[in-house]
Amino acid sequence: MRHRLIHAYADIRLDIVWDVVQKRLPQLIERLEPLVPPET
Repeated sequence: MRHRLIHAYADIRLDIVWDVVQKRLPQLIERLEPLVPPET
């Protein structure tokens, strides 16, 4: 998605970006959080 946002921004469908932010990003964060060491 980053490549598309950076290099083809004229063709971005905001409804798809918003769907990813709302539905898929929380799932990704949930899966990544256990892999990040706690701050000290």
